[in-house]
Amino acid sequence: MSRNMKLLSWDCLRQGKWVQKSEDSNLVLSQLQGSFAVKEATLAPYRTAAERLINSFKQVVMEHIPGVTNRYADALATLGSKLSYVQEQPNITVVRREMPVVEAMVREELLEEDDWRKPLRKEFSGESSIKDLKDYMLIFGELYRRLPGGVFTRCVGMEEARRRLQEVHDATCSLEPVTSLYRRLQRKGYYWSEMRKQAADVQANCPKCSTVPTTEEAFTVSLAEDWRAPYLAFFVEGALPTDSKLAYKLKKTVKRYFMDGATLYRKGFNGEPLRCLERSEAHQVMQEIHAGECGEHQGMKRLYRQLLSFGYYWPTMKKDAHDFVKKCHTCQVHANLSHKPPTLLQNMRTPWPFHTWGLDLIGTIHPPSDGYIWILTATEYFTKWVEAIPLRKATGAAVLNFIREYIVCRFGIPYKMVTDNGTPFVNKQVSSTLNGYGIKHRRSTPYYPQGNGQAEATNKTILRILSKMVYEYKGNWSIHLPDALWAYRTSPRGATGFSPYSLVYGSDAISPVEITIPTARVSAVNDLEWDAKSCSDWRVLDLEAVDERRMEAERKMALYHRTTAQAYNRTVKPQAFKQGDLVLKVVEHVKRQISGPSKFAPQWEGPFAVKEVYSSGYYHLISVKEGTLTDPINGKWLKPYYC
Repeated sequence: MSRNMKLLSWDCLRQGKWVQKSEDSNLVLSQLQGSFAVKEATLAPYRTAAERLINSFKQVVMEHIPGVTNRYADALATLGSKLSYVQEQPNITVVRREMPVVEAMVREELLEEDDWRKPLRKEFSGESSIKDLKDYMLIFGELYRRLPGGVFTRCVGMEEARRRLQEVHDATCSLEPVTSLYRRLQRKGYYWSEMRKQAADVQANCPKCSTVPTTEEAFTVSLAEDWRAPYLAFFVEGALPTDSKLAYKLKKTVKRYFMDGATLYRKGFNGEPLRCLERSEAHQVMQEIHAGECGEHQGMKRLYRQLLSFGYYWPTMKKDAHDFVKKCHTCQVHANLSHKPPTLLQNMRTPWPFHTWGLDLIGTIHPPSDGYIWILTATEYFTKWVEAIPLRKATGAAVLNFIREYIVCRFGIPYKMVTDNGTPFVNKQVSSTLNGYGIKHRRSTPYYPQGNGQAEATNKTILRILSKMVYEYKGNWSIHLPDALWAYRTSPRGATGFSPYSLVYGSDAISPVEITIPTARVSAVNDLEWDAKSCSDWRVLDLEAVDERRMEAERKMALYHRTTAQAYNRTVKPQAFKQGDLVLKVVEHVKRQISGPSKFAPQWEGPFAVKEVYSSGYYHLISVKEGTLTDPINGKWLKPYYC
């Protein structure tokens, strides 16, 4: 039913006292109730006429009904269009109104001399000043003002202003969420010059009202200018912007736009009409296409293409589609993991031998060997010397005895020990002993073996040697563990160029093959008889040379670290967070590489807020919802959260 017919039907009911109005257009109903603002110039006078009709009744109840349930009105409209006469058609006299319904219902108001609207009306009746009248329109003798957000409001006199102010305040007082009275008056479509100040005074003096918001709250009229406003003003009023550059730009671009009724369209490059949307409509359309019942949570480019294919347009559509997908919570928690490291490689260098040890556990190992299912290893960072023992149970007591017997009693008290966060390493027994010796305990982040990279590299090498020995010689792997350690200790390491044995003892070890087939040094020992003094002198020379050998090893190790860091850093995708940033972290089952609770389970959880940042690349997080702290986590398992 057209707007004129609807208003005419209301006009016919003006003799009644009580009216119930059922409306299938939620937009029209929301605009009448003040939930939505009117942003179309052609709709503003219709709302004004409807308000005046409503005021003529004693009571009006308005309700929204879905279009599918409005069957009686739809049936009458359909029947009316299908009627035909099989007999002689009667003559029907059509009486045409002398003026439109809206114009007939809108009576020009007589203004007092001191009315603030009178100078504006005089300008419209005479030579208009574009500068003064650029925000005002005179429609059927009624003065309207277009607000910065494109909202059309009717300019009311002070008597009506006082009545509307009290009326809207009484209807909305103490409502949640809190919205300023000024914003509610805007949405109802009223305006007068002192409205902001008077609304603030009324709300501030009312004991029932909540505190007036100081920021732009939700459910307010957007103050951002509607990008369609210049085009609507041009098509409806023929008005151009006062700025010459903007006017020139509008003339160049307006050729691609046209209006169908009250709707603005843009001609696409293929000739198809694209409906022009304002900000709230654009967000609603993106929400439905991307995450609606038939939305596939597609990527940024695909969402942009679908918006165009459906026939929508606004100037920032591509950027908005990109931002919308980036901020979609569902897409963020189901996104794939990035396998590129987030930070540069940080090699741990030690100033002297036996300064730093890295401890780690290998296991559980299957099959067991005489009940042993673990291997506890310790790697010295400078010489690469390795100590290892098999364990039946990985406990704090076993780790404590290993540290005392195999490290402290053999090589002295180290400066630092590096472990992961496993229970065998992080417990009261181990912590008490390390504190007693004055040993610093550095813990790597969970599920990030690169944090204790030296120990992890040693584990791989020991396992490789051990697996080949077990395959070759059979038997239990625990029996071959000392042989694997011997092979590792006497082989030159790539980082230093020397064997760990030679860097510890100052000379190379004699291997079993040198006994089977004697080498020159073994033959020399067998052919000559060495007295104790000669042996002592040669040993002193070896010990004097060990410092030189260690300095050479340190130089080679620095070069090795620099080379590996350059290769590693080429794969880095820099990602750093600062305190207060919102992040998502990988869920536990993904970090552990085990099956999750469901095939449809997300790979990320959160959001979390960054509480503490450390230079080594790990973070302390706090849950946004629960406020609980998490264990330290490496930045590899984090990604930014957008909201």
